[in-house]
Amino acid sequence: MKKIFIIIMIISGSLIAETLDFEQAVNIALENNLSIKIAKNGLQITKNLVNPGVLLPSVSINGNSSYTNTNANIGADTERHLNSTSISTNYTLFSGFYVLNSYKKLKMQYNLSELEIRYQVESIISALAQTYYSLANAEEQLDLAKESLRISGDRLRRVIEKEKLGRVNKIERLSAEVDYNRDSISVEKMKLNYENFMRNLNVILNRNVEDKYEIEKNVEMLTLPGYDELKTNAFDKNADFQATKYGIDLAEMDIKLAKSRYMPSLNMSGSYGMNKTNFAFDPGIGDPDKSWSVGLSLNFSLFDGFQRKIQKQNAKILLNNQKLTLEQSRLNLEKELASSFTTYINSKKTLSMEKMNLEANQFNFDRTKELYELGQLTSVQFREAQLNLMRVKNNISSGKYSVKLNEINLMKLAGILLD
Repeated sequence: MKKIFIIIMIISGSLIAETLDFEQAVNIALENNLSIKIAKNGLQITKNLVNPGVLLPSVSINGNSSYTNTNANIGADTERHLNSTSISTNYTLFSGFYVLNSYKKLKMQYNLSELEIRYQVESIISALAQTYYSLANAEEQLDLAKESLRISGDRLRRVIEKEKLGRVNKIERLSAEVDYNRDSISVEKMKLNYENFMRNLNVILNRNVEDKYEIEKNVEMLTLPGYDELKTNAFDKNADFQATKYGIDLAEMDIKLAKSRYMPSLNMSGSYGMNKTNFAFDPGIGDPDKSWSVGLSLNFSLFDGFQRKIQKQNAKILLNNQKLTLEQSRLNLEKELASSFTTYINSKKTLSMEKMNLEANQFNFDRTKELYELGQLTSVQFREAQLNLMRVKNNISSGKYSVKLNEINLMKLAGILLD
């Protein structure tokens, strides 16, 4: 008996699904999501390119060893073994600030990549919220469908008992059966909807698609700032908008790089070497001849087929395009923020009104049920009261998740989702 009890406990424990609240889901997504991993790898590559070594001189070391044996027609054989080694350095003293500006551009591209990562993380969280709360809503819809099925089942059983006693006709029973079957179909549809959202959540979390969770259905609503403050935050913090602004900085840097090609370049080079010639095979370099050199070279391009001029013109055009893109982004962001804020406020008002309707519909259903069981109301009137109650409950369930999703979208637009 004790063994059976233990087995039952083990099986029961294995059937208990993991409880997953939204914060836990976010942490899992940020850790496991493949898109974020790919983006982080790209960011690391960009970071590696921001190497201050481009501003330093290059240093190289060279070595050479050659052996020759000459057998002339007259005289003795001649052997020579030449060994040499040298170290050299090259450094660009001036290039119209091309090297320095190129390094600055790399740093700017890294900062832009950070903004793009942030935007991607915010997008993943937003998509996760959509799926997570859709799953929570689907679970509540399934529970309500089961509740409606239970009500229809109770009604069908009562009608069957009354039919046996001759108190109702066959039409009444058939009507009850039709409503019961409709609610049964609704339950199956809600089950399928729930399972699909569960799989979608597992894909975002990069988990097995058949994993199951208990979803936290209590939604905590935040108190968001007013529209003016949200708008200020949006223009200061919105990742996509800030990335567009960075595009202007990069375009201006491209103009500077184009202008630098009009300037001369001044390079310095230096070397120090040792060499030794031995008249026999000898790889050594003892007591070598030593030499050193230092040189400066100046280069200035007089004509390059108008390539510099074209590069400068194109850079200016790209800068102008980037400014136009920024203005377009500003208008789109302001429009999206205004629309989202209005939607958010309306969804809160709608949810409040639906909650007020719930009490009236619950009272109406309870009263209609009493009168129907007493035979004072028809099955059509009872069914209508039942559907009205379920509709209000469904609206409340969908409404609270709609408010939460609108809240998250507003925070994303305002750039405060990760704060």
